[in-house]
Amino acid sequence: MAAIERRVFRNAGGLPWACGGTSATRKAAERALTAAEDAGLVTATAAVGKRTHVRLTAAGEARARAIVGLPGFAEAAAMLARCREALEAGQFATIRGERWIPETLLANCEYGHPDMKELAMQVEDRLLPLLVAGTVASNTSHYGWCWYMLTDTATAPPTVTSDAKESATARRHYFATLRDEVERIKNEPLKENTVSIALPAHVGIGDVL
Repeated sequence: MAAIERRVFRNAGGLPWACGGTSATRKAAERALTAAEDAGLVTATAAVGKRTHVRLTAAGEARARAIVGLPGFAEAAAMLARCREALEAGQFATIRGERWIPETLLANCEYGHPDMKELAMQVEDRLLPLLVAGTVASNTSHYGWCWYMLTDTATAPPTVTSDAKESATARRHYFATLRDEVERIKNEPLKENTVSIALPAHVGIGDVL
């Protein structure tokens, strides 16, 4: 389901834009969005003169990741290079003609090790910009063990960086929102002709903070 959500996000041009509340609240939200657009942090898709979807630009994503303390594009590029090294070295499993790299290889750790859960989460955090962009795909076994695959569109992430300082408040808000989204995705009913792709078992982020 997470993979389906990412595909919808890419195809739709971002997240649906909606701001409820009073007229004053809506106008304030629109002003904030316009300011973010003018600063080059977001782009908005419009239909019939009305904004329908918004998404972060590369500069906006770099800034957002820095503020919540997540790895940036440089770490994603390094992980992409590690994936390519694994493929060249034959360190993958072939399933239906696709080459899947085990998370244990990228984490440099084995299942059962006390640090494996944390290291697996770090791998996913570093790969997340590539997963969202469709450069990397993920899947899990019925044990919750995660594997990654470079897609046909595997290209390097942007080289944009940000000097924004990490905010503890923003980090708490990010992980609280992520927890809510994980629960929503886990309970989301499947649409017709879609296939559920399980979240990795280590996305049990209740003990992150």
